[in-house]
Amino acid sequence: MSSTRLPVKISIVMPVFNGEKFLREAIESVLAQTVTEFTFWIGDNVSTDCTAKIVESYADPRIRFVKNSRNLGIYGNVNNLIRQAEGDLVQIVCADDRLLPDCLENQIKVFERHPDLSFVYCDTTATDFGQARPPRRYQGELPNVLFPVAGGLSLFCFGCLPGDMTNVMLRKECFSAVGGFREDLPYAGDFDLWARLSAAYSFGLNRRKLTFEREHAGRASQTMTKNCAHIWQADIILEGLFSRVPSEHRWLVKAHGTMFHASHFMLHGLNAALRGQFRTAGLVWRRRSYSFSNVWALLFIITSLNHRISTGWTCRRLLVAIERANGPTR
Repeated sequence: MSSTRLPVKISIVMPVFNGEKFLREAIESVLAQTVTEFTFWIGDNVSTDCTAKIVESYADPRIRFVKNSRNLGIYGNVNNLIRQAEGDLVQIVCADDRLLPDCLENQIKVFERHPDLSFVYCDTTATDFGQARPPRRYQGELPNVLFPVAGGLSLFCFGCLPGDMTNVMLRKECFSAVGGFREDLPYAGDFDLWARLSAAYSFGLNRRKLTFEREHAGRASQTMTKNCAHIWQADIILEGLFSRVPSEHRWLVKAHGTMFHASHFMLHGLNAALRGQFRTAGLVWRRRSYSFSNVWALLFIITSLNHRISTGWTCRRLLVAIERANGPTR
Protein backbone atom coordinates (compact mmCIF):
# COMPACT_ATOMS: atom_id res chain seq x y z
CA MET A 1 0.00 0.00 0.00
CA SER A 2 1.21 3.50 -0.76
CA SER A 3 2.03 5.40 2.46
CA THR A 4 3.99 8.38 1.11
CA ARG A 5 2.24 11.76 0.95
CA LEU A 6 1.18 12.58 -2.60
CA PRO A 7 2.28 15.87 -4.22
CA VAL A 8 -1.34 16.57 -5.21
CA LYS A 9 -4.68 16.02 -3.52
CA ILE A 10 -6.88 13.28 -4.97
CA SER A 11 -10.67 13.10 -4.87
CA ILE A 12 -12.98 10.41 -6.18
CA VAL A 13 -16.58 11.24 -7.09
CA MET A 14 -19.39 8.75 -7.51
CA PRO A 15 -22.86 9.85 -8.70
CA VAL A 16 -25.62 7.40 -7.86
CA PHE A 17 -29.36 7.07 -8.37
CA ASN A 18 -31.14 3.91 -7.21
CA GLY A 19 -27.86 2.03 -7.43
CA GLU A 20 -28.31 -0.49 -4.62
CA LYS A 21 -27.64 -3.51 -6.85
CA PHE A 22 -24.00 -2.70 -7.60
CA LEU A 23 -23.20 0.17 -5.24
CA ARG A 24 -21.47 -1.78 -2.49
CA GLU A 25 -19.16 -3.44 -5.01
CA ALA A 26 -18.33 -0.05 -6.53
CA ILE A 27 -17.58 1.50 -3.12
CA GLU A 28 -15.40 -1.45 -2.07
CA SER A 29 -13.35 -1.07 -5.26
CA VAL A 30 -12.56 2.54 -4.32
CA LEU A 31 -11.65 1.72 -0.72
CA ALA A 32 -9.33 -1.06 -1.94
CA GLN A 33 -7.07 1.26 -3.98
CA THR A 34 -3.29 0.94 -3.54
CA VAL A 35 -3.24 4.73 -3.15
CA THR A 36 -4.99 5.44 0.14
CA GLU A 37 -4.83 9.23 0.50
CA PHE A 38 -8.00 10.60 -1.07
CA THR A 39 -11.45 11.90 -0.30
CA PHE A 40 -14.39 9.97 -1.66
CA TRP A 41 -17.51 11.98 -2.56
CA ILE A 42 -20.76 10.08 -3.16
CA GLY A 43 -23.76 12.04 -4.43
CA ASP A 44 -27.23 10.51 -4.01
CA ASN A 45 -29.67 11.88 -6.59
CA VAL A 46 -32.79 11.36 -4.43
CA SER A 47 -32.75 7.57 -4.64
CA THR A 48 -35.83 5.65 -3.55
CA ASP A 49 -34.05 2.35 -2.86
CA CYS A 50 -31.47 1.40 -0.21
CA THR A 51 -28.70 3.56 -1.66
CA ALA A 52 -28.46 5.87 1.38
CA LYS A 53 -28.49 2.96 3.83
CA ILE A 54 -25.62 1.28 1.96
CA VAL A 55 -23.46 4.41 1.92
CA GLU A 56 -24.18 5.18 5.58
CA SER A 57 -23.09 1.66 6.57
CA TYR A 58 -19.46 2.68 5.92
CA ALA A 59 -17.56 4.40 8.71
CA ASP A 60 -14.55 5.26 6.54
CA PRO A 61 -13.57 8.90 7.29
CA ARG A 62 -12.60 9.48 3.65
CA ILE A 63 -16.24 9.20 2.53
CA ARG A 64 -18.27 12.39 2.09
CA PHE A 65 -21.94 11.63 1.50
CA VAL A 66 -23.95 14.30 -0.32
CA LYS A 67 -27.74 13.90 -0.37
CA ASN A 68 -29.22 16.09 -3.09
CA SER A 69 -32.54 17.74 -2.25
CA ARG A 70 -33.70 17.15 -5.83
CA ASN A 71 -32.60 15.05 -8.78
CA LEU A 72 -29.90 17.05 -10.57
CA GLY A 73 -29.49 14.63 -13.47
CA ILE A 74 -26.30 12.65 -13.84
CA TYR A 75 -24.14 15.54 -15.04
CA GLY A 76 -25.62 17.97 -12.52
CA ASN A 77 -24.79 15.44 -9.83
CA VAL A 78 -21.20 15.04 -11.04
CA ASN A 79 -20.76 18.82 -11.36
CA ASN A 80 -21.96 19.29 -7.80
CA LEU A 81 -19.57 16.65 -6.47
CA ILE A 82 -16.51 17.90 -8.35
CA ARG A 83 -17.12 21.50 -7.31
CA GLN A 84 -17.19 20.44 -3.66
CA ALA A 85 -14.26 18.05 -3.92
CA GLU A 86 -10.95 19.50 -2.74
CA GLY A 87 -8.77 17.31 -4.94
CA ASP A 88 -6.44 18.70 -7.60
CA LEU A 89 -7.09 15.50 -9.56
CA VAL A 90 -10.55 13.93 -9.63
CA GLN A 91 -11.35 10.34 -10.58
CA ILE A 92 -14.96 9.69 -11.65
CA VAL A 93 -16.57 6.33 -10.82
CA CYS A 94 -20.05 5.34 -11.94
CA ALA A 95 -21.94 3.44 -9.26
CA ASP A 96 -22.43 0.38 -11.46
CA ASP A 97 -18.73 0.04 -12.38
CA ARG A 98 -15.63 -0.53 -10.31
CA LEU A 99 -11.96 0.45 -10.25
CA LEU A 100 -9.22 -2.16 -10.30
CA PRO A 101 -6.92 -1.84 -7.25
CA ASP A 102 -4.09 0.03 -9.02
CA CYS A 103 -6.32 2.41 -11.00
CA LEU A 104 -5.57 5.58 -9.04
CA GLU A 105 -1.88 4.78 -8.81
CA ASN A 106 -1.49 4.37 -12.56
CA GLN A 107 -3.67 7.33 -13.52
CA ILE A 108 -1.67 9.60 -11.21
CA LYS A 109 1.59 8.43 -12.78
CA VAL A 110 0.44 9.67 -16.18
CA PHE A 111 -0.25 13.13 -14.74
CA GLU A 112 3.16 13.10 -13.05
CA ARG A 113 4.85 12.42 -16.40
CA HIS A 114 2.69 14.99 -18.20
CA PRO A 115 1.68 17.76 -15.75
CA ASP A 116 -0.15 19.83 -18.38
CA LEU A 117 -2.85 17.25 -19.16
CA SER A 118 -6.48 18.20 -18.59
CA PHE A 119 -7.69 14.61 -18.33
CA VAL A 120 -6.46 11.05 -18.76
CA TYR A 121 -8.57 8.09 -19.73
CA CYS A 122 -7.64 4.47 -19.27
CA ASP A 123 -8.77 1.26 -20.91
CA THR A 124 -11.33 -1.05 -19.32
CA THR A 125 -11.07 -4.74 -18.70
CA ALA A 126 -14.38 -6.60 -18.84
CA THR A 127 -18.16 -6.51 -18.82
CA ASP A 128 -20.60 -7.98 -16.35
CA PHE A 129 -20.46 -11.19 -18.36
CA GLY A 130 -16.73 -11.61 -17.86
CA GLN A 131 -15.95 -11.01 -21.51
CA ALA A 132 -13.04 -8.84 -22.64
CA ARG A 133 -14.11 -5.77 -24.56
CA PRO A 134 -13.47 -6.06 -28.30
CA PRO A 135 -10.25 -4.32 -29.38
CA ARG A 136 -10.68 -0.86 -30.83
CA ARG A 137 -9.10 -1.53 -34.15
CA TYR A 138 -7.69 1.90 -34.95
CA GLN A 139 -8.06 3.81 -31.69
CA GLY A 140 -5.12 1.92 -30.21
CA GLU A 141 -2.81 3.61 -32.71
CA LEU A 142 -3.34 7.10 -31.29
CA PRO A 143 -0.42 8.91 -29.60
CA ASN A 144 -0.23 8.71 -25.79
CA VAL A 145 -0.66 12.49 -25.47
CA LEU A 146 -2.89 14.55 -27.77
CA PHE A 147 -2.57 18.32 -28.13
CA PRO A 148 -5.55 20.48 -29.21
CA VAL A 149 -5.55 20.12 -33.03
CA ALA A 150 -4.79 16.40 -32.93
CA GLY A 151 -7.13 15.94 -29.98
CA GLY A 152 -10.02 17.48 -31.88
CA LEU A 153 -9.33 15.31 -34.92
CA SER A 154 -9.16 12.22 -32.69
CA LEU A 155 -12.46 12.92 -30.97
CA PHE A 156 -14.14 13.57 -34.30
CA CYS A 157 -12.71 10.39 -35.75
CA PHE A 158 -13.50 8.05 -32.85
CA GLY A 159 -16.26 9.86 -30.98
CA CYS A 160 -16.31 9.79 -27.16
CA LEU A 161 -12.85 8.26 -26.72
CA PRO A 162 -13.00 7.52 -22.98
CA GLY A 163 -16.29 5.65 -23.31
CA ASP A 164 -17.55 5.36 -19.74
CA MET A 165 -16.84 8.23 -17.31
CA THR A 166 -15.33 5.68 -14.91
CA ASN A 167 -12.29 5.57 -17.19
CA VAL A 168 -11.48 9.26 -16.61
CA MET A 169 -9.33 11.16 -14.14
CA LEU A 170 -9.37 14.92 -14.71
CA ARG A 171 -7.64 18.04 -13.44
CA LYS A 172 -10.16 20.09 -11.47
CA GLU A 173 -8.59 23.41 -12.49
CA CYS A 174 -9.19 22.63 -16.18
CA PHE A 175 -12.68 21.28 -15.47
CA SER A 176 -13.60 24.53 -13.72
CA ALA A 177 -12.04 26.68 -16.44
CA VAL A 178 -14.33 25.27 -19.15
CA GLY A 179 -17.45 25.28 -16.96
CA GLY A 180 -17.86 21.59 -16.18
CA PHE A 181 -20.41 19.26 -17.76
CA ARG A 182 -23.29 20.71 -19.75
CA GLU A 183 -26.41 19.62 -17.94
CA ASP A 184 -28.67 20.19 -20.97
CA LEU A 185 -26.99 17.29 -22.81
CA PRO A 186 -28.08 14.29 -20.71
CA TYR A 187 -26.94 11.73 -23.31
CA ALA A 188 -23.73 13.35 -24.52
CA GLY A 189 -22.52 15.61 -21.72
CA ASP A 190 -19.33 13.62 -21.25
CA PHE A 191 -18.42 13.71 -24.97
CA ASP A 192 -19.08 17.45 -24.93
CA LEU A 193 -16.78 18.04 -21.95
CA TRP A 194 -13.89 16.06 -23.46
CA ALA A 195 -14.32 18.05 -26.70
CA ARG A 196 -14.25 21.42 -24.88
CA LEU A 197 -11.25 20.40 -22.76
CA SER A 198 -9.41 19.23 -25.87
CA ALA A 199 -9.85 22.66 -27.49
CA ALA A 200 -7.80 24.35 -24.76
CA TYR A 201 -5.60 21.63 -23.27
CA SER A 202 -3.82 18.38 -24.05
CA PHE A 203 -5.20 15.06 -22.80
CA GLY A 204 -3.69 11.63 -22.32
CA LEU A 205 -4.30 7.97 -23.01
CA ASN A 206 -3.44 5.38 -20.37
CA ARG A 207 -3.37 2.06 -22.18
CA ARG A 208 -3.60 -0.01 -19.01
CA LYS A 209 -6.87 -1.80 -18.25
CA LEU A 210 -7.77 -0.23 -14.92
CA THR A 211 -11.57 -0.35 -14.65
CA PHE A 212 -14.40 -2.83 -14.83
CA GLU A 213 -17.17 -1.37 -16.98
CA ARG A 214 -20.40 -3.18 -16.30
CA GLU A 215 -22.95 -3.91 -19.02
CA HIS A 216 -26.52 -4.38 -17.81
CA ALA A 217 -30.06 -3.64 -18.92
CA GLY A 218 -30.57 -0.68 -16.59
CA ARG A 219 -27.44 1.16 -17.67
CA ALA A 220 -27.96 4.70 -18.98
CA SER A 221 -26.16 4.01 -22.25
CA GLN A 222 -28.55 1.16 -22.97
CA THR A 223 -31.44 3.62 -23.19
CA MET A 224 -29.66 6.56 -24.84
CA THR A 225 -31.04 5.86 -28.31
CA LYS A 226 -34.65 6.40 -27.26
CA ASN A 227 -36.33 8.94 -29.53
CA CYS A 228 -32.92 9.51 -31.21
CA ALA A 229 -32.28 12.22 -28.59
CA HIS A 230 -28.60 11.33 -28.57
CA ILE A 231 -28.36 12.21 -32.27
CA TRP A 232 -29.01 15.93 -32.03
CA GLN A 233 -26.82 16.14 -28.95
CA ALA A 234 -23.91 14.36 -30.65
CA ASP A 235 -24.49 16.56 -33.72
CA ILE A 236 -23.85 19.67 -31.62
CA ILE A 237 -20.50 18.28 -30.49
CA LEU A 238 -19.44 17.00 -33.91
CA GLU A 239 -20.25 20.36 -35.50
CA GLY A 240 -18.06 22.05 -32.90
CA LEU A 241 -15.20 19.61 -33.50
CA PHE A 242 -15.54 20.06 -37.27
CA SER A 243 -15.24 23.84 -36.90
CA ARG A 244 -11.76 23.28 -35.44
CA VAL A 245 -10.52 21.12 -38.31
CA PRO A 246 -7.64 22.69 -40.30
CA SER A 247 -8.56 23.41 -43.95
CA GLU A 248 -6.14 20.80 -45.31
CA HIS A 249 -8.08 18.03 -43.55
CA ARG A 250 -11.65 19.20 -44.29
CA TRP A 251 -12.32 16.87 -47.23
CA LEU A 252 -11.04 13.81 -45.38
CA VAL A 253 -13.00 14.70 -42.23
CA LYS A 254 -16.22 15.24 -44.22
CA ALA A 255 -15.73 11.84 -45.86
CA HIS A 256 -15.29 10.27 -42.44
CA GLY A 257 -18.29 12.18 -41.08
CA THR A 258 -20.41 10.85 -43.93
CA MET A 259 -19.26 7.25 -43.63
CA PHE A 260 -19.36 6.91 -39.87
CA HIS A 261 -21.34 9.61 -38.09
CA ALA A 262 -24.06 10.61 -40.57
CA SER A 263 -24.61 7.03 -41.73
CA HIS A 264 -24.84 5.84 -38.11
CA PHE A 265 -27.47 8.47 -37.37
CA MET A 266 -29.34 7.72 -40.59
CA LEU A 267 -29.49 4.05 -39.63
CA HIS A 268 -31.17 5.00 -36.35
CA GLY A 269 -33.59 7.14 -38.33
CA LEU A 270 -34.46 4.27 -40.67
CA ASN A 271 -35.10 1.99 -37.70
CA ALA A 272 -37.35 4.62 -36.14
CA ALA A 273 -39.29 4.94 -39.42
CA LEU A 274 -39.76 1.17 -39.60
CA ARG A 275 -41.25 1.30 -36.09
CA GLY A 276 -43.65 4.01 -37.25
CA GLN A 277 -41.87 6.77 -35.29
CA PHE A 278 -41.83 9.21 -38.19
CA ARG A 279 -41.38 12.34 -36.10
CA THR A 280 -38.33 10.76 -34.47
CA ALA A 281 -37.00 9.65 -37.84
CA GLY A 282 -37.37 13.20 -39.12
CA LEU A 283 -34.92 14.43 -36.50
CA VAL A 284 -32.18 12.54 -38.32
CA TRP A 285 -32.84 14.08 -41.73
CA ARG A 286 -30.97 17.33 -41.41
CA ARG A 287 -28.00 19.00 -43.05
CA ARG A 288 -24.68 18.39 -41.33
CA SER A 289 -21.69 20.53 -42.19
CA TYR A 290 -19.34 17.69 -41.29
CA SER A 291 -20.92 15.36 -43.88
CA PHE A 292 -21.20 15.55 -47.65
CA SER A 293 -24.93 14.73 -47.56
CA ASN A 294 -27.54 12.36 -46.15
CA VAL A 295 -27.86 10.75 -49.58
CA TRP A 296 -24.20 9.74 -49.54
CA ALA A 297 -24.65 8.46 -46.00
CA LEU A 298 -27.53 6.23 -47.12
CA LEU A 299 -25.50 4.96 -50.06
CA PHE A 300 -22.68 4.14 -47.69
CA ILE A 301 -25.05 2.11 -45.50
CA ILE A 302 -26.19 0.09 -48.51
CA THR A 303 -22.72 -0.51 -49.94
CA SER A 304 -21.10 -1.30 -46.58
CA LEU A 305 -23.77 -3.91 -45.87
CA ASN A 306 -22.68 -5.61 -49.08
CA HIS A 307 -19.01 -5.26 -48.12
CA ARG A 308 -18.27 -3.48 -51.39
CA ILE A 309 -16.10 -0.76 -49.89
CA SER A 310 -13.48 -0.64 -47.17
CA THR A 311 -14.78 1.08 -44.06
CA GLY A 312 -11.37 1.81 -42.54
CA TRP A 313 -9.63 3.97 -45.10
CA THR A 314 -10.66 7.29 -43.53
CA CYS A 315 -9.57 6.06 -40.08
CA ARG A 316 -6.14 5.11 -41.39
CA ARG A 317 -5.68 8.45 -43.14
CA LEU A 318 -6.94 10.41 -40.14
CA LEU A 319 -4.42 8.64 -37.93
CA VAL A 320 -1.65 9.94 -40.23
CA ALA A 321 -3.14 13.46 -40.03
CA ILE A 322 -3.39 13.22 -36.24
CA GLU A 323 0.24 12.18 -35.92
CA ARG A 324 1.39 15.05 -38.14
CA ALA A 325 -0.77 17.61 -36.34
CA ASN A 326 0.20 16.56 -32.82
CA GLY A 327 2.38 18.97 -30.90
CA PRO A 328 2.10 21.71 -28.26
CA THR A 329 2.36 24.60 -30.78
CA ARG A 330 0.23 23.15 -33.57
